[in-house]
Amino acid sequence: MVTGDAAATAAIVAHDVGLDGKVCPPGPIPADVRPEEFAVFAGILPEGKYNLVKAFQKSGHTVGMCGDEPTTRRRSARRRWESRVSTATDVAKSAAGIVLTKPGLVGIVAAVKEGRVTFQRILTYTLNSVIKKIVQVLFLAVGLVMTGHAILTPC
Repeated sequence: MVTGDAAATAAIVAHDVGLDGKVCPPGPIPADVRPEEFAVFAGILPEGKYNLVKAFQKSGHTVGMCGDEPTTRRRSARRRWESRVSTATDVAKSAAGIVLTKPGLVGIVAAVKEGRVTFQRILTYTLNSVIKKIVQVLFLAVGLVMTGHAILTPC
């Protein structure tokens, strides 16, 4: 969790959402920092948030953002998704992929679950379509071999 709040506040919020671990000490963040080292980064300015996102993405991690301010508009669509709360500014809402309409972070979990269900449905539909096309082609090929002419054409 990366926040601009004080370390004590951030630690309490992190504990409440089930994120337990070390809090990064205040001050400049090393360039080679890894997400496994700390659970919470507190007192971070928007530029620092951008640098952390960039560093984590460079090391191959997926980064999600949630907040009520437009921190950075630069994004890598491959490894980052953004959400905003309903009280955010219109600029922040327009920059987000998801706008949370209820208080708390429960909406993020629901959005991830809904995305997984949607992906599964698309995958099922695609596989079903491909398999039906293959069966149809095999049926036509068997008919051609057995009768000597295409079975869907007039005699």
